[in-house]
Amino acid sequence: MFTIIRLMFLATLMTSLPAHADRLPEHFPRAFMHSGVINGIDPRSGLINIGDIELYLTPNTTIRDKTGGRLLQGSLKPGKRVGCNYSHDAEGRTVIDELWLLPKKALPLGLPGR
Repeated sequence: MFTIIRLMFLATLMTSLPAHADRLPEHFPRAFMHSGVINGIDPRSGLINIGDIELYLTPNTTIRDKTGGRLLQGSLKPGKRVGCNYSHDAEGRTVIDELWLLPKKALPLGLPGR
């Protein structure tokens, strides 16, 4: 019984996710590799936790506000909704290439990329 309920929940979730991407303004990327709420940031190491996944900010990370304008890393705070695209550096760390602040109604955008 529990498995059936879980499968029904996942099926409902998967069919509802694409509709949320339509809530983004046209100047936003059409898809993000990962999205979620910032849980914590360590400015010294560049480590940022988004939706319980640890990623890294670098000096090359582009941060954009809801209008597409550029922001400084210091403007990122826990509780903010974000979407990002990332790559892997030579050390194997997952580094954010571009991070966008998202409107409140934009999440969830999709399942986290791993």
